[in-house]
Amino acid sequence: MPITGQHLFSDQPLLWRKLDMTIEKILYTATASATGGREGQATSSDNALNVKLSTPRELGGAGGDGTNLSSCSPLAIQPAFWAP
Repeated sequence: MPITGQHLFSDQPLLWRKLDMTIEKILYTATASATGGREGQATSSDNALNVKLSTPRELGGAGGDGTNLSSCSPLAIQPAFWAP
């Protein structure tokens, strides 16, 4: 389904706006891996983040002492958009 409507900062419809973005210089690259799905393990490449994952009973999982996968996204996104 095409995106229609107005861009927040433009009077042109989104369908007709051309985004011309190029990467001039890569400043940092981060990687992570996850195994076992929602009842598994997630680890960053530098091993600074190593999280056991569990699905809460309220969401149909077994519960457990791991982190709910749904809690991980806000942890990553919030600092990026609200940094001073």
